[in-house]
Amino acid sequence: IKSLGMAYSVFFFTLQVAILVLIGYNVLPNAPDGNLLNVPVGTRVDVIMAQVLALFVSLITQSDVLATFDLINVEYKDSVLYMFKAATHTKWIVSNSCRFIVGVMSIAISFILIVQSTKVIDLFFNFAAVQFVSELD
Repeated sequence: IKSLGMAYSVFFFTLQVAILVLIGYNVLPNAPDGNLLNVPVGTRVDVIMAQVLALFVSLITQSDVLATFDLINVEYKDSVLYMFKAATHTKWIVSNSCRFIVGVMSIAISFILIVQSTKVIDLFFNFAAVQFVSELD
């Protein structure tokens, strides 16, 4: 890693992935047979309504995935190298791939935490925590 910006990006990508993997590791291990996501049975109506809202919000606010899709139509230009010598095409692809990975992981972990929730306040605390991690960069 030759530039401070790239070191910064690698550090925060690694931090985000590590936190999301730890969360995922802690929410999936005790699932009973036939219920892989450990979804509680008999969830109250207010919790179900909050779950639907949180799922919707998590999809529309996940800026990493949305930005990656926006960048699909953007073409890398070598003229960038005149201003930023370290901004190679490979780094551009890697950085956008990393952004997409964090976004998808955040959505997946949010989904699991949301469907496992049995209280509205816990649902939104967990959701807010995952959103915070995904916005660290």
